[in-house]
Amino acid sequence: MSRLRPVGYCRICGRKGRLSYEHVPNREAYNKRNVIEYSWNDIFVRKENPRGRIIQGGIGAYTLCEKCNNETGHWYGGEYVKWARACFEFLNNRTPSGLDPDEAVITLYDVHPLRFLKQVVVFFFSVQPGLAATRPALVPYVLDRYEKNLPEDCQFFVNFYFGTRPKLRRWPLAGKITIEKRGSLLLPVSNSVLSELTHPPFALVMADKTGFPGAGMITGFTNYDYDQQAKDLTLKLRVVPGESSLPGSFE
Repeated sequence: MSRLRPVGYCRICGRKGRLSYEHVPNREAYNKRNVIEYSWNDIFVRKENPRGRIIQGGIGAYTLCEKCNNETGHWYGGEYVKWARACFEFLNNRTPSGLDPDEAVITLYDVHPLRFLKQVVVFFFSVQPGLAATRPALVPYVLDRYEKNLPEDCQFFVNFYFGTRPKLRRWPLAGKITIEKRGSLLLPVSNSVLSELTHPPFALVMADKTGFPGAGMITGFTNYDYDQQAKDLTLKLRVVPGESSLPGSFE
C-alpha cells in the first residue's frame, strides 16, 4: 500500500509541497521492519500500559521534499549503508571485550568519511524540527556535497549501539549532565544540549560546543573532501547495549 504524501515544508530547503517519506536511518541500513513507536507520555507516564503505534516498513517520517530526499540519499546514503552493514556484521560476530565499559575496534577500508558525516547531518534534520532555523549553516552543508564548513558550536558523535533488545531512540532535544563522585559530594563535571538518534549499529549524537563525553567525535570527518577516500579508518568506540529510554544513556 502506498503512503499518502502530505503537503508541508521541507525541513532542509524550506519549500512547501508534497513531502516524501524519509527513512531514518536508510532502509538498507536495517530499517525495513515494522516497529512500535512510543511517545514520552507512553514511556514516562503510562509506564504500565503504554499504547504506542505501529510504524510499518521502517521508522521515519514525512520531513523532506522529494528533491532533497533524493539528492542527499544519492550523494550520501550508500556510504552510510556501507558503514552500517560492516559494523553490524562485525558487532554481531565479535566476542565482547570484557572491559567496563565494553569497547570494540574495527577498521573500515576504502570509505568516504565526509559522505558518512553528511548523511548523519541529514538524519538530524528529520529528528529535530526547526534545525534549519537554529543551525542555518547546516543547510548548504548538506545541499552542496562539496561544502565542508560546519558551525563551530555543532559537534557530532558516535558509539556502537548493539544489544539484545536495543531501544530505537529519537530525541529532538535533550540535556545531559555528567556527574562525578568526589568524596561525599556529587559534582557536575560537564553538560550537553543534544539531539540523538539510536539504531543499531550506531548511537548518533549532535551536541553543542560543550561536547559529549564518552563517545567518539566524528566532526573531524569534515576535513575530508567529498571524493576523498580513507584507505583504512579505525573506529574504537564504546558498545552501548541500548536498554534505556533516556537520551544519551550508555546503559
